[in-house]
Amino acid sequence: MVHRYTDWKINSFAEVEERYNTTKPVISKNHTKEQDIRPYGSRSRKWERIEKVNANCYIIWNGDDGDPYQQFYWSWSGSLNPTPKQQMELVPIVWKRKGNMESIRIRNGSGNYAHCSRYTFLENTLPNTMGFLIDNGKQYVSLLYTSEKQNFGTGRWHGHLKYLLPKSMYVPFASRRHGHNHGLVETDDKKYLTFERKIGERGAEHPWQVIGATWEYIGAKTKVDKQGKADIKPHTDKFYEWIVTMYRMLPITDWDYRQKMRNELQDWVYNHKTIQPYQAYMEIMRDEEHPMRLHLAVDWLSNSNLTTYDWQTSDHTFTEVDSDVAKQVRANWNRYINKQLGLISKASPEKIERKQR
Repeated sequence: MVHRYTDWKINSFAEVEERYNTTKPVISKNHTKEQDIRPYGSRSRKWERIEKVNANCYIIWNGDDGDPYQQFYWSWSGSLNPTPKQQMELVPIVWKRKGNMESIRIRNGSGNYAHCSRYTFLENTLPNTMGFLIDNGKQYVSLLYTSEKQNFGTGRWHGHLKYLLPKSMYVPFASRRHGHNHGLVETDDKKYLTFERKIGERGAEHPWQVIGATWEYIGAKTKVDKQGKADIKPHTDKFYEWIVTMYRMLPITDWDYRQKMRNELQDWVYNHKTIQPYQAYMEIMRDEEHPMRLHLAVDWLSNSNLTTYDWQTSDHTFTEVDSDVAKQVRANWNRYINKQLGLISKASPEKIERKQR
């Protein structure tokens, strides 16, 4: 992610209102006074701008999905600009004021790919007590809060709550460019987060409260081919017993040896590209005299819990297969076998769903 030297965070509805009122519109050969292009930060980044919808609603663009003045993003739509309704659905940040409450709505980009400019924009624009972070390929909005619980005598401690910010699949006019088999939808899927708090409350002592929908990631469910595993089990069991009996005689703590053996195994599999890799591993498992049998053993040992690595000395040491670790070692072996022999298949795909409260 590209970081800027400065950020232009806006912490409240009053601040976004003031920022709009004190920013002169950009007028040039590309933009008229009537378009009212008001950068929310640096004037050199005019595509990141504040727009006033009404006295109680402001929106902040970052120059991509939905912005009617960024024609590049809409050239594929058949020269149709997004309607005002579509613009409100697509805009990254919406600030609102209602009574004594203020709210901020935050939206990710549309499409299952990295929206790096959107990520940097959110990181530099969200309030100070609200952060944007990426964890394991997923995007989150985090909230800083202060608790009254005792913490080493200080009386207060800071913590974070994080909420998944899902990518949307909403793209108006998508079928004009991609057809209908693209996974995108032409109606708003409402995949965004909304937070609110009382006007005037600031800091971690008065954290934002999430309202409306929240989201959760559900990983793909897998299943093991039980019949296929039963067929190969006599061979894998015999191979396993052979490994745990003789592994101490191997120079497995030598990095060069491990790397040499694994490279030779990969080369052998590659040279048998007429069959799938899992079929090649099956062949090795079934043949006790196979020339790659030791190589396959080293491949597993290099990633098993039969050895441990000391980061201070850069040394590998052996682990005893006793009652304390035997189950973990066997479980590690089973996972390796399931993966390498192609015994795992997806029972359901990964997905993001509305979280039940």
